[in-house]
Amino acid sequence: MKKTILTLIGLLMLTPAYAQVSHVSINQSLFELGENPNLKLNIVSSHNNLKKVQFSVRQADGEERLSTHPLNSFKVQVAGVSKVTDKNAVLIIKEYRVSRWYQVKIINLFNQGLPESAMDSYYTADRSKASEQGTQVSEAVLADNKLAVALGFGEEPSIQKPQVMVPDNCSITFNGKESLWRVANRQAKLWGLSAYGAMLAIYESNPNAFNKQSIHGLKADAKLNCPSKDILEKHQNAKTAEQEFSAME
Repeated sequence: MKKTILTLIGLLMLTPAYAQVSHVSINQSLFELGENPNLKLNIVSSHNNLKKVQFSVRQADGEERLSTHPLNSFKVQVAGVSKVTDKNAVLIIKEYRVSRWYQVKIINLFNQGLPESAMDSYYTADRSKASEQGTQVSEAVLADNKLAVALGFGEEPSIQKPQVMVPDNCSITFNGKESLWRVANRQAKLWGLSAYGAMLAIYESNPNAFNKQSIHGLKADAKLNCPSKDILEKHQNAKTAEQEFSAME
Protein backbone atom coordinates (compact mmCIF):
# COMPACT_ATOMS: atom_id res chain seq x y z
CA MET A 1 0.00 0.00 0.00
CA LYS A 2 2.79 2.41 0.96
CA LYS A 3 4.62 1.62 -2.26
CA THR A 4 1.46 2.34 -4.27
CA ILE A 5 0.99 5.72 -2.59
CA LEU A 6 4.60 6.69 -3.24
CA THR A 7 4.21 5.69 -6.88
CA LEU A 8 1.10 7.87 -7.23
CA ILE A 9 2.90 10.81 -5.64
CA GLY A 10 5.77 10.35 -8.06
CA LEU A 11 3.39 10.31 -11.03
CA LEU A 12 1.67 13.46 -9.83
CA MET A 13 5.02 15.22 -9.54
CA LEU A 14 5.80 14.31 -13.14
CA THR A 15 2.39 15.47 -14.40
CA PRO A 16 2.30 19.08 -15.65
CA ALA A 17 0.15 21.24 -13.39
CA TYR A 18 -1.27 24.68 -13.79
CA ALA A 19 0.67 27.04 -11.54
CA GLN A 20 -1.62 29.33 -9.58
CA VAL A 21 -1.52 32.49 -7.52
CA SER A 22 -3.57 31.45 -4.50
CA HIS A 23 -3.32 34.65 -2.46
CA VAL A 24 -2.40 38.32 -2.91
CA SER A 25 -2.94 41.11 -0.39
CA ILE A 26 -1.44 44.49 0.44
CA ASN A 27 1.20 44.22 3.13
CA GLN A 28 2.09 47.93 3.11
CA SER A 29 1.07 50.87 0.93
CA LEU A 30 4.03 53.22 0.46
CA PHE A 31 2.21 55.96 -1.44
CA GLU A 32 -0.83 58.21 -1.24
CA LEU A 33 -3.36 59.52 -3.77
CA GLY A 34 -1.52 61.78 -6.23
CA GLU A 35 1.79 59.91 -5.93
CA ASN A 36 3.48 57.17 -7.95
CA PRO A 37 2.27 53.67 -6.99
CA ASN A 38 4.53 51.80 -4.56
CA LEU A 39 3.30 48.77 -2.64
CA LYS A 40 4.56 45.80 -0.68
CA LEU A 41 2.37 42.76 -1.34
CA ASN A 42 1.90 39.41 0.34
CA ILE A 43 1.78 36.66 -2.28
CA VAL A 44 1.34 32.90 -2.18
CA SER A 45 2.04 31.28 -5.54
CA SER A 46 3.29 28.02 -6.98
CA HIS A 47 5.24 29.92 -9.65
CA ASN A 48 9.01 29.59 -9.33
CA ASN A 49 9.44 33.26 -10.28
CA LEU A 50 7.35 36.32 -11.06
CA LYS A 51 7.83 36.29 -14.84
CA LYS A 52 4.41 34.70 -15.16
CA VAL A 53 2.69 37.16 -12.80
CA GLN A 54 1.78 40.74 -13.72
CA PHE A 55 0.70 43.64 -11.51
CA SER A 56 -1.03 46.73 -12.98
CA VAL A 57 -2.76 49.82 -11.65
CA ARG A 58 -5.99 50.69 -13.45
CA GLN A 59 -7.51 54.13 -13.02
CA ALA A 60 -9.85 56.41 -14.94
CA ASP A 61 -7.28 57.57 -17.51
CA GLY A 62 -5.65 54.21 -18.22
CA GLU A 63 -3.66 51.28 -16.93
CA GLU A 64 0.04 50.98 -16.05
CA ARG A 65 1.98 47.75 -15.68
CA LEU A 66 4.12 47.87 -12.53
CA SER A 67 7.72 46.76 -12.07
CA THR A 68 8.32 43.99 -9.53
CA HIS A 69 11.05 43.35 -6.95
CA PRO A 70 10.82 40.10 -4.92
CA LEU A 71 11.58 40.66 -1.23
CA ASN A 72 11.32 37.01 -0.15
CA SER A 73 9.35 33.88 -1.03
CA PHE A 74 6.07 35.40 0.15
CA LYS A 75 6.51 39.13 -0.37
CA VAL A 76 7.06 41.37 -3.41
CA GLN A 77 7.36 45.12 -3.92
CA VAL A 78 5.68 46.68 -6.97
CA ALA A 79 6.06 50.25 -8.25
CA GLY A 80 5.12 52.49 -11.19
CA VAL A 81 6.04 55.81 -12.76
CA SER A 82 2.59 57.33 -13.39
CA LYS A 83 0.83 59.19 -10.57
CA VAL A 84 -2.37 57.62 -9.27
CA THR A 85 -4.99 60.38 -9.19
CA ASP A 86 -8.19 58.29 -9.22
CA LYS A 87 -9.58 57.48 -5.77
CA ASN A 88 -11.28 54.41 -7.29
CA ALA A 89 -8.01 53.02 -8.73
CA VAL A 90 -7.48 49.26 -8.43
CA LEU A 91 -4.55 46.85 -8.51
CA ILE A 92 -4.96 44.13 -11.16
CA ILE A 93 -3.11 40.82 -10.77
CA LYS A 94 -2.75 38.44 -13.73
CA GLU A 95 -0.94 35.14 -14.23
CA TYR A 96 0.17 33.35 -17.40
CA ARG A 97 -1.32 29.88 -17.88
CA VAL A 98 -1.56 27.72 -20.98
CA SER A 99 -0.44 30.35 -23.53
CA ARG A 100 -2.56 33.25 -22.24
CA TRP A 101 -2.89 35.72 -19.36
CA TYR A 102 -5.70 35.33 -16.81
CA GLN A 103 -6.95 38.03 -14.46
CA VAL A 104 -6.97 36.42 -11.00
CA LYS A 105 -7.33 39.22 -8.44
CA ILE A 106 -8.48 42.84 -8.06
CA ILE A 107 -7.59 44.96 -5.03
CA ASN A 108 -9.03 48.40 -4.38
CA LEU A 109 -6.23 50.84 -3.53
CA PHE A 110 -8.15 53.65 -1.81
CA ASN A 111 -11.94 53.22 -1.78
CA GLN A 112 -12.38 50.78 1.08
CA GLY A 113 -16.17 51.14 0.84
CA LEU A 114 -16.24 49.24 -2.46
CA PRO A 115 -16.85 45.52 -1.85
CA GLU A 116 -14.50 43.11 -3.59
CA SER A 117 -17.47 41.07 -4.82
CA ALA A 118 -18.65 44.11 -6.81
CA MET A 119 -15.22 44.59 -8.35
CA ASP A 120 -14.98 40.92 -9.28
CA SER A 121 -18.36 40.93 -11.03
CA TYR A 122 -17.44 43.97 -13.13
CA TYR A 123 -13.69 43.69 -13.73
CA THR A 124 -13.24 39.98 -14.44
CA ALA A 125 -15.47 39.89 -17.53
CA ASP A 126 -14.12 38.87 -20.92
CA ARG A 127 -11.76 41.65 -22.02
CA SER A 128 -13.35 42.19 -25.46
CA LYS A 129 -16.76 41.67 -27.02
CA ALA A 130 -18.14 42.31 -30.50
CA SER A 131 -21.05 44.74 -30.59
CA GLU A 132 -24.04 44.38 -32.94
CA GLN A 133 -22.25 46.66 -35.41
CA GLY A 134 -19.10 44.51 -35.25
CA THR A 135 -17.07 47.06 -33.30
CA GLN A 136 -14.58 45.70 -30.77
CA VAL A 137 -15.59 47.32 -27.47
CA SER A 138 -13.39 46.99 -24.38
CA GLU A 139 -15.37 45.08 -21.77
CA ALA A 140 -13.06 46.48 -19.09
CA VAL A 141 -14.09 50.05 -20.02
CA LEU A 142 -17.77 49.12 -19.99
CA ALA A 143 -17.28 47.49 -16.58
CA ASP A 144 -15.66 50.63 -15.17
CA ASN A 145 -18.55 52.78 -16.41
CA LYS A 146 -21.20 50.45 -14.98
CA LEU A 147 -19.39 50.30 -11.66
CA ALA A 148 -19.17 54.09 -11.50
CA VAL A 149 -22.91 54.38 -12.19
CA ALA A 150 -23.68 51.77 -9.52
CA LEU A 151 -21.69 53.78 -6.98
CA GLY A 152 -23.29 57.08 -8.03
CA PHE A 153 -20.16 58.57 -9.62
CA GLY A 154 -21.44 59.04 -13.16
CA GLU A 155 -24.04 58.44 -15.84
CA GLU A 156 -24.41 55.48 -18.15
CA PRO A 157 -22.70 56.50 -21.44
CA SER A 158 -24.00 55.66 -24.87
CA ILE A 159 -21.78 53.30 -26.87
CA GLN A 160 -20.72 54.62 -30.25
CA LYS A 161 -18.23 53.31 -32.76
CA PRO A 162 -15.00 55.34 -32.38
CA GLN A 163 -14.01 57.35 -35.43
CA VAL A 164 -10.49 56.62 -36.63
CA MET A 165 -8.59 59.85 -37.35
CA VAL A 166 -5.19 59.54 -39.04
CA PRO A 167 -4.21 62.79 -40.84
CA ASP A 168 -1.23 62.69 -43.17
CA ASN A 169 2.13 63.47 -41.53
CA CYS A 170 0.55 63.80 -38.09
CA SER A 171 2.48 63.48 -34.84
CA ILE A 172 1.53 62.27 -31.37
CA THR A 173 1.68 64.67 -28.43
CA PHE A 174 4.33 63.48 -25.95
CA ASN A 175 5.95 65.60 -23.23
CA GLY A 176 8.82 63.21 -22.44
CA LYS A 177 7.54 62.42 -18.96
CA GLU A 178 4.47 60.33 -19.75
CA SER A 179 4.48 56.54 -19.83
CA LEU A 180 3.55 54.69 -23.01
CA TRP A 181 0.41 53.54 -21.17
CA ARG A 182 -0.79 57.12 -20.75
CA VAL A 183 0.01 58.18 -24.32
CA ALA A 184 -1.67 55.08 -25.74
CA ASN A 185 -4.80 55.51 -23.63
CA ARG A 186 -5.18 59.06 -24.95
CA GLN A 187 -4.68 58.01 -28.58
CA ALA A 188 -6.80 54.86 -28.33
CA LYS A 189 -9.98 56.95 -28.14
CA LEU A 190 -9.11 58.67 -31.42
CA TRP A 191 -8.08 55.50 -33.24
CA GLY A 192 -10.85 53.19 -32.07
CA LEU A 193 -8.38 50.76 -30.50
CA SER A 194 -7.84 49.26 -27.07
CA ALA A 195 -4.97 50.72 -25.05
CA TYR A 196 -2.91 47.61 -25.83
CA GLY A 197 -3.60 47.97 -29.56
CA ALA A 198 -2.61 51.64 -29.44
CA MET A 199 0.69 50.80 -27.68
CA LEU A 200 1.54 48.21 -30.31
CA ALA A 201 0.63 50.64 -33.10
CA ILE A 202 2.85 53.39 -31.62
CA TYR A 203 5.72 50.94 -31.12
CA GLU A 204 5.48 49.54 -34.65
CA SER A 205 5.33 53.02 -36.20
CA ASN A 206 8.23 54.45 -34.19
CA PRO A 207 10.93 51.76 -33.75
CA ASN A 208 13.69 54.33 -33.10
CA ALA A 209 11.74 55.90 -30.23
CA PHE A 210 12.43 52.94 -27.92
CA ASN A 211 15.63 51.96 -26.13
CA LYS A 212 17.03 48.55 -27.14
CA GLN A 213 13.91 47.94 -29.25
CA SER A 214 11.90 47.28 -26.07
CA ILE A 215 8.28 48.41 -25.94
CA HIS A 216 8.91 49.23 -22.25
CA GLY A 217 11.77 51.62 -23.11
CA LEU A 218 10.12 54.74 -24.55
CA LYS A 219 12.77 57.46 -24.83
CA ALA A 220 12.14 60.78 -23.08
CA ASP A 221 13.17 62.74 -26.21
CA ALA A 222 11.15 60.59 -28.62
CA LYS A 223 9.25 62.19 -31.51
CA LEU A 224 6.22 60.02 -32.18
CA ASN A 225 4.51 59.77 -35.55
CA CYS A 226 0.95 58.56 -36.04
CA PRO A 227 0.50 54.97 -37.28
CA SER A 228 -0.77 54.29 -40.78
CA LYS A 229 -4.29 53.04 -41.39
CA ASP A 230 -2.91 49.56 -42.15
CA ILE A 231 -1.10 49.39 -38.79
CA LEU A 232 -4.22 50.52 -36.92
CA GLU A 233 -6.33 47.87 -38.64
CA LYS A 234 -3.71 45.26 -37.76
CA HIS A 235 -4.25 45.85 -34.02
CA GLN A 236 -8.05 46.13 -33.93
CA ASN A 237 -8.63 42.97 -31.90
CA ALA A 238 -8.37 43.99 -28.23
CA LYS A 239 -7.77 40.52 -26.81
CA THR A 240 -5.12 39.63 -29.39
CA ALA A 241 -3.37 42.96 -28.80
CA GLU A 242 -3.26 42.41 -25.02
CA GLN A 243 -1.81 38.92 -25.45
CA GLU A 244 0.79 40.17 -27.92
CA PHE A 245 1.82 43.02 -25.61
CA SER A 246 2.04 40.73 -22.57
CA ALA A 247 4.34 38.37 -24.46
CA MET A 248 6.83 41.15 -25.28
CA GLU A 249 9.90 41.75 -23.14
